[in-house]
Amino acid sequence: MEYVAFDFETANGQRWSACSLGAVKVVDGIMVRHFYELIDPLTSFAPNNIRIHGITPEQVQGKPAYHEVIGRFQEFVGDAPVVSHTQFDRGVIRSANEKFRLPELGMDYFDSCQLARNLWRGKLSSFSLKSLCQQIKFEFNHHNALEDARAAAYVIHALTMYSKTQTVEDLLKAGNVKQFYRL
Repeated sequence: MEYVAFDFETANGQRWSACSLGAVKVVDGIMVRHFYELIDPLTSFAPNNIRIHGITPEQVQGKPAYHEVIGRFQEFVGDAPVVSHTQFDRGVIRSANEKFRLPELGMDYFDSCQLARNLWRGKLSSFSLKSLCQQIKFEFNHHNALEDARAAAYVIHALTMYSKTQTVEDLLKAGNVKQFYRL
């Protein structure tokens, strides 16, 4: 089983305002590579967003813009499907691609939160990334894009073990998810 778990942090309430991107490539349950970039969002930062993730305008000054980073991300991903926890990150890609007039990435995407809700329905009261990781005993620095990507990968690993599946397609089937989304 191979996939890439990813996460964005944003500068403000605009989905396209990506200021960091973290990702981990997982092969047969092992995180084999990681990817992390600070991104100049080309817009202002909201104080609340800074409080959440700790990234400041000074830290992204001179960093590449989204359109430069997303190309490197595509190279990192290759042909693997991608996963994030909730569709927020999918929305970042869609909004930023639209804002910067970029084509779709052509990636297969699935959502770890949707799978957890379907597979663990009635067993947990919250399916937030933080709550799930507490339940499965995975510690991480929440709202750091690379750490959140690692956490989403760990959730997928736990779901794979729970469902006794060997492929992403089998995991989707076990979680009653009909198909991949496209990015």
